[in-house]
Amino acid sequence: MCGNEGLASYEPMALDPRDPEEVARRTQPPSHVSRFGATIRGLGTAKGRRKGWITVAETETQELERLRRENAALKEKPAAGALTFKVSEKGACSVYGMGRFPVTLYKEQWARLFAAREELQAFLAANDSKLKSKGGE
Repeated sequence: MCGNEGLASYEPMALDPRDPEEVARRTQPPSHVSRFGATIRGLGTAKGRRKGWITVAETETQELERLRRENAALKEKPAAGALTFKVSEKGACSVYGMGRFPVTLYKEQWARLFAAREELQAFLAANDSKLKSKGGE
């Protein structure tokens, strides 16, 4: 059984590219489709497919291209030691690149820390001999 039985009466409609839900639904292969060249909904081979329908091989090619784009974006990370900033899911500001974990504070906490800048610098200067430094900094 190749999975094409019972679909002879099915009449496909043209794919409307402006409807993202329809595009997503029609480009996802159903569970009965083989990875070895069968087409979505069993409507023929890649050479004889109907307009608006794509083959599983094309779907896999599109997914491969999407994964390649994601990998390229991940490789474009900032240089080691560079600070990056993000807003967390809870609305706090996270600073990445200072250590293994991000430093995350809400904006009021950042404002308090910036307001105490001179006190912090004086404290660091007074306790310089007791404070450790991470290598290279």
